[in-house]
Amino acid sequence: MIFEIINPSDPYTMEADDFEVACVANVFLGEGAYGLRQIDGDDNKMPILLFGANKWFIETFGTEFELVLKRCLEEKKDYLVKTLNSVLIGNASDRKIFYDGLSLIDDAQKQQEWRNKWHNQHRSSVNDIAALAHHYASVLKETAAKDGSDQAE
Repeated sequence: MIFEIINPSDPYTMEADDFEVACVANVFLGEGAYGLRQIDGDDNKMPILLFGANKWFIETFGTEFELVLKRCLEEKKDYLVKTLNSVLIGNASDRKIFYDGLSLIDDAQKQQEWRNKWHNQHRSSVNDIAALAHHYASVLKETAAKDGSDQAE
C-alpha cells in the first residue's frame, strides 16, 4: 500500500504492508501532526491526531495507541523498519519515476547516490521527513540486532 503523508511541507509518500504499522510510523514522524491517506487501493486514512490519538486508535484498531505501538515494536518491528525506510519525498507519480530510475542502477553505492541526489533536488523545506524516517529505521534496526531479533530490514 502506498500512503501520502499529509503535512505542511514537501510531499512525502511511504509504502507499508500493514495499515497499523503505517499509522505508527506516521506518529513517529509527526508526533500526531501529520495525516495519512492511502493512495492506492483501499481508502485507509489517519487524521491529524494532535488531540485524541487514543480515541482514534481505539476506534480503528480496538486498543489505545500505547498498546498498538507495543505490538508493532514487539511483533512487527521488521515491517516498521521497512515502512520507515520506504519514506520518499514526492507524490505517487514522483515515487514511480524515482523507482524506475533506481531499477537501472546495479551498484548499491550508486543507488544511494541516486537517492541522495533525488532527495536534495526535490526537498524545499527544512522539515526533512525522509531523513527522520530513515534515522528511526536505523535505530530500530540496531535495537533489533541487539535484541537478537535482527530480522528487521
